[in-house]
Amino acid sequence: MARLCVAFDVDGTLWCGLPPGPVTAEWFRALCRTPDTGVVVVSGSPNRPRPVEGWAEINQDPDRQRNLEAAGRIVEADVRLYVSDNEGDDARAASAGFVFVRPENFRL
Repeated sequence: MARLCVAFDVDGTLWCGLPPGPVTAEWFRALCRTPDTGVVVVSGSPNRPRPVEGWAEINQDPDRQRNLEAAGRIVEADVRLYVSDNEGDDARAASAGFVFVRPENFRL
């Protein structure tokens, strides 16, 4: 089975962001419980979700691309997705080896 890494921006992407995004807490938690899936939040936003079992946080660097690269090194995966609503993140994701997905198009 292929291993999946899903990295998330917060603001405009996750339910807890400012503004709130379309990815709900239920989806997020379900994804965290999915076998062979690594979930990573790569935003330094103060609105990030409270820690729940099954996800990691990488926000040591203000540069989103470097955080994505770090996520790619930490979570061993065959497929890497980056869910974000930010302009220009498609290029950052591609440079870090991730497939960019807009939050309104992300489905479990």
